[in-house]
Amino acid sequence: MSEYAPTPINKNQKELQLRKKLSEHEKQLNSQILIGKVVGTRKSDRKKNDPPKPTDRPTVLVQFGINDDDDAKIRNWLGWTSSRAGCDAELWMPEINEQVVIVAPNGNIGLGLIIGALYRGNSLQFKEEESYKKEVAEIKSMPNEKNLCNKHIRCYHDGSELHYDKKNHIFTFFLKNKPEAVNPRLKIEADAKNSKGLVNLLIGEDKTDQLSIKANSQELVISHTKSTKTKLVVNFRKGDIAIYADNKISLKANEVHIDAGTKMKINNKGVDVRK
Repeated sequence: MSEYAPTPINKNQKELQLRKKLSEHEKQLNSQILIGKVVGTRKSDRKKNDPPKPTDRPTVLVQFGINDDDDAKIRNWLGWTSSRAGCDAELWMPEINEQVVIVAPNGNIGLGLIIGALYRGNSLQFKEEESYKKEVAEIKSMPNEKNLCNKHIRCYHDGSELHYDKKNHIFTFFLKNKPEAVNPRLKIEADAKNSKGLVNLLIGEDKTDQLSIKANSQELVISHTKSTKTKLVVNFRKGDIAIYADNKISLKANEVHIDAGTKMKINNKGVDVRK
């Protein structure tokens, strides 16, 4: 036998090598889909043992594991998928404390990518300061099961919300300036199910002091819950304003002021103009 011939492997050694291979494959498979928590979005969120934040793509810092021992936690900067990223694009960064689902090719966390987020029980949102291990207090519940398939809802941290009801063809946007506000400062509702189409704009948080603008294909109505505050201003400093009607134009007020500048013309076409 040549002195360079490989050392024969006995049956026990082959079995050990096979078990090792299987263990490695099992570890890779178990690490291909993971659940983590976003713990940072900026370079300043990085701790001493964390890898550097990449500069060639948007990433967030994700932590795997909920052990109280920091040394037992794995953390890495990962990118996330988007619904569109071409000529049409959407940017929506995962936020701190959000639970996310990660796909890691071959179990390599360094190649991991966030593919989605997880709800906390039946809550649509959760408070950022809530602990990862504590049960989260309900902020906004899911729509009931009957309406769930017809609803598209987006909620923002400042309390603003976007709703679309595809069954009734109604789009609603609630705009708030702070999460604790009871009513939105601005509400826009567009109803395509209405035969004339309908757009409703409400301005003001206080329902007793609110401006309403409603419009459809035939009518525009501007009103205020306090009639003393109703005021309509149309300002075209460098243009013309024309009002046409086939039937009647009505103007009613306690006082009417018309300031025509240097010239005013009334063409009555044979109809008397009286005080």
